[in-house]
Amino acid sequence: MDGSPLPVRSFSAPSVLAELWFSLVHRLRGGSRVSPGSDLKQPGRITLGARCKIHRGAQIDASVGTGVQFAERVSIGRGAMIQGSRGGVAIGAGTEVNNYAVINGAGGVTIGADCLVGPHACIVSYGHEYRDRERPIRTQGYRYAPIVIEDDVWIGAHAVVLAGVRVGRGAVLGAGSVVTRDVEPYTVVAGVPARAIARRGERAA
Repeated sequence: MDGSPLPVRSFSAPSVLAELWFSLVHRLRGGSRVSPGSDLKQPGRITLGARCKIHRGAQIDASVGTGVQFAERVSIGRGAMIQGSRGGVAIGAGTEVNNYAVINGAGGVTIGADCLVGPHACIVSYGHEYRDRERPIRTQGYRYAPIVIEDDVWIGAHAVVLAGVRVGRGAVLGAGSVVTRDVEPYTVVAGVPARAIARRGERAA
């Protein structure tokens, strides 16, 4: 095998059969493991690289937009939710998405290789319009903007990354931080809103 992602054709069969077929094909052809009890919506629009793991309780929804793409050795933890939505989600090789993390691709989400997404982290590429005080927020529509997370980024537990943010290579987002603006490469940020507190590889003064 050359490690390239393996697409699966769309199915007209019931969803359970489609999921079983998806799991079997990728286990035999690419060594990937899709646990029973994972929830795959439109598996024919999920591209799965070799040696990936999708754990029990994970939800992957590729029913809208451009779908969901995983490179090789991607791991999706228990209870994690990946929503391709209108913009799509692409996750690079060796990246681990931990338990109960949420990734929404309404505006498009691209995550690089060898990243760590902590438990309960939230990456959401859209927001609600709210400027008109005369109308309920829920009727004002949405704002969409892509999120790009470069290689070797560690996103701590319960961290939130909002629409339009680019996180540079090697950055660290502290647990519970809310990231509202771009993060420079190899920078450590924390807080609400997140601010730079250190740089990797530099000694404290």
